[in-house]
Amino acid sequence: MIGHVLLAALCMSVASISARDKRESLLDRLQAKMDREERKRDNKVLAKRKSKRKERSRWWKTRKKSRKNERMKRKKLKKEMSRKQRREQRRLKRKKRLEADKMEEMAIAKKEQRRKEAAKKRIQNQVRGEKSWKEFRAKKVKQKYELGKYASRYKQPAWPTYATMLANKHLLNVGFTYNYATDSYSNEGNNHDITKLTFGENPIRVRDLLVVSDLVASDNTKVAQHDFGGAATPGADAYLGYFANEQVDFLGETEDWTTNFDLSRYIWKRNIVFGIQVPIVYKKNRLHAKMDLADGALALNAASEPNTFMRRYGQDTGKFMSDILKAKGMTDLGGSAAGLGDITLHMHANIKSHRFENLMLGARVLVPTAKKRSEAKLWAPEIGNGGFVEFGGFAAIVMYKSKLINPHILLQASGSWTAHVDRRTPRRLNVANDTTNAQTLNTQLGQSVAFGDRVKLEGKANLADPALSVDRFEAPFRNIADNIARVKIQTGERYNVRVGNMIEKLIYRDDFFDLYYDLKVKSRDSVSGVDTQIWNTQPLVDNTYEVAHTVGGEYSYQFDKGARLRIGSDYTFAGRNVPKLFSLRVNMNHSF
Repeated sequence: MIGHVLLAALCMSVASISARDKRESLLDRLQAKMDREERKRDNKVLAKRKSKRKERSRWWKTRKKSRKNERMKRKKLKKEMSRKQRREQRRLKRKKRLEADKMEEMAIAKKEQRRKEAAKKRIQNQVRGEKSWKEFRAKKVKQKYELGKYASRYKQPAWPTYATMLANKHLLNVGFTYNYATDSYSNEGNNHDITKLTFGENPIRVRDLLVVSDLVASDNTKVAQHDFGGAATPGADAYLGYFANEQVDFLGETEDWTTNFDLSRYIWKRNIVFGIQVPIVYKKNRLHAKMDLADGALALNAASEPNTFMRRYGQDTGKFMSDILKAKGMTDLGGSAAGLGDITLHMHANIKSHRFENLMLGARVLVPTAKKRSEAKLWAPEIGNGGFVEFGGFAAIVMYKSKLINPHILLQASGSWTAHVDRRTPRRLNVANDTTNAQTLNTQLGQSVAFGDRVKLEGKANLADPALSVDRFEAPFRNIADNIARVKIQTGERYNVRVGNMIEKLIYRDDFFDLYYDLKVKSRDSVSGVDTQIWNTQPLVDNTYEVAHTVGGEYSYQFDKGARLRIGSDYTFAGRNVPKLFSLRVNMNHSF
């Protein structure tokens, strides 16, 4: 039994060994086969590479040979070709190159056109995916805001330059302003010529321009015309008395151009700003005087000879007016002036809060650096404020509600120190009675007033007659008196309120439009420093209080974080004792 078991085990062992040998033999054969195939593949690759090298070598030799042959052909052809043929050949080659370049440009243009069409198609496809184009656009704009593209936009209301807000540390502003006016508003608010602000509202007659004309017309038995100190002329020749009540009409026109240079800078953090404004001004006043004297002069005839007025002036009333001005020490009716204006120093503080956009509190001082007006002209232009140091304060606030509602308000108040200035002021004419020498009376009269040498005081044989005395003021009109007084003037306080609203994104996303109303009030001037028994200062202060109602608008465009263009205009539509002013301005500022 045991033997059978061992035999069976031996048989099983021999069978397993035989099977293992068979498997190993099969694996060896497979491995040998794979090795043979891999060698075949490697041989094929090597053969292929060798074939390519041979082919490349043959191609290179062929190419080299063909190039050599081509060169030989060209050299041979060149020898055979004439100069004209070679030139034609070069022309054809150039033409081919140009055609090739043109074709390339066309291909590039077509490619760019396809690119644009593809981009447009992509956008259209993207828009189709949105509910509407507006929603798509709003989404894009919102993305730009989130990326900070419009983060540098800031409001700059139509305030004066000294109240301009700064985006960066410095602000440089260059502004151009043009003002024009021919009319003004009276003390009652009516419309009349602008010259009424200079000479007063009452009609001006020849007797108001010349005291002697009033004296002759008032009582010709006491004062008679002796033209140029000569003998007494016939009564018809006393034109100073004859024309005394003839009215002189003044028509005025004023315009000025101002260039302002302003530099502002933060001097403490981003809260306190200091700046200086320097103006360059050119102003021109045009004044026309009209006197209807021609008919009256023609009616004055002494016998068969022309009267004194006709002999001297003919029908030229302008020459008569010129003589009056020369007698008063004036050379022209109007005129022009140019130069440095009054410099302004300003400072303000910015206050930030979530309740408003910006709050500004500031102060300014105006230094009278402009040259004084000339008293040698009847209506002399003034390029400054007349020689007064002004100081004032202001407060301004701008708030935000929406892109259509951004209200702002500016409050200002200013005053001035008193200053000694020259003004044409009516003077008392006091020619005292002289019982010893009548000639003294006429000498005093000739030295006191214009045309005083053309009249003489007439009296009775008794020199003690009181009729020989004259004691009166010149006509109560300012700026046309015969004499100049050094007076002490303090201008009235000025108050200003400007209320407006800014609209954001009027046309573009970087522009603003500001519409505002401006109210200006000035109190009455005061005069001192002279003897009121000698000088009549009342005309200097009459109708000097002012009220001006102005409406204006300004469009501004912000190019980048610091550059901005501002274009605005103002018009004074109502007021008291102010010109009916039209103003146009352009400002370019850069914050850096």
